[in-house]
Amino acid sequence: SKENSKVEDLFEQLSKDSGKVAYGKEKVESAVEMGAVELIMVTDRKLKKFRKLLEGAENKGAETMIVSERHEAGEKLNNLGGIAAFLRYRIE
Repeated sequence: SKENSKVEDLFEQLSKDSGKVAYGKEKVESAVEMGAVELIMVTDRKLKKFRKLLEGAENKGAETMIVSERHEAGEKLNNLGGIAAFLRYRIE
């Protein structure tokens, strides 16, 4: 349920165009490099693909969350490339 709540928060931030979330490999990678990531979420199926990116985020103080694709939240996150992040500040 925590996963569902966070994915719903993500979509709410996207709908508000708050600039406080990033999704997709390139945008999340850029946010990690800047140290802007507060929480990074990845689907369980994409975990291997994004392992280095997750480690980089953790090294800069970000929390990580693995979202199961067996649930609706995981399917929604997968539609965004399987990876997304909540940001500490706007980066655009």
